[in-house]
Amino acid sequence: MKTLRHWFSSLTTQYHRELAAETGKYNILPAHHGERNITDLPPLIQQHLNSCSYARSEPVICCQVTWKNAELKFKPKGKWTPLECTQVNFVPQPARLVLMKARRGAWLNFCARDKYQDEKGSMLIRLFDKILISEDTGPKMDQAELVTILAETMVVPLYALQHYISWQTIDAHTVKGTIRDGNTVASGLFQFDERGLMHSFKTKDRFYTINGECRSVPWTASAERYICRGDVMFPSVFKATWHLPGEDHNYFRGEITRLEYNVLP
Repeated sequence: MKTLRHWFSSLTTQYHRELAAETGKYNILPAHHGERNITDLPPLIQQHLNSCSYARSEPVICCQVTWKNAELKFKPKGKWTPLECTQVNFVPQPARLVLMKARRGAWLNFCARDKYQDEKGSMLIRLFDKILISEDTGPKMDQAELVTILAETMVVPLYALQHYISWQTIDAHTVKGTIRDGNTVASGLFQFDERGLMHSFKTKDRFYTINGECRSVPWTASAERYICRGDVMFPSVFKATWHLPGEDHNYFRGEITRLEYNVLP
């Protein structure tokens, strides 16, 4: 953990630089055609993709996620803090870059960059966009960030077709997903509702700091209120919860208003 160091370039600038680097990979590579056939997937996954109108053949490079009313809660019994959130997920190789900005009180302004890129995960937090508060990296962060991409199959269903994710049917309403990238592997369970749509994802491959110790803690992401935009359907409400010893910490909630595919930044 690094603390209280001044950076001359802003975190916002760094985020856009990293995003440009990821985008640049696909400006010079051929179009992505690496997906599996939908018929190779478990029936529940097939049904979800068909219901959401994602069983299509055109290649997808990236998805920009537009959020509104996003909020973060720093402590289980804390207050919700409004959050500005900018997010882009990449499909051919697992990658996601998220820029978050939050204001606490009258003058404290925090900026965070959450990412998985080039087989590495990291969370970087700065005060006023420049003063380094913390930077988390390492194998546990790699796994935690990679499993977040797996969870976001609920938001970007085309992840389900990628060869780096494997699937195993558990029962009539549950499928286990496993994602692999380099030396990092992560997995979790997707639950499906009576309509055959994904409504939650549970994993133990994320980590929470308790009394200074980074521990594996059960984590759930939930997807609600599916809506139609154009010719696709997706969940408009997304929530995330830590299941801490003795209590749950519902720490993130937000509304998704739009998904834009192949609109490269």
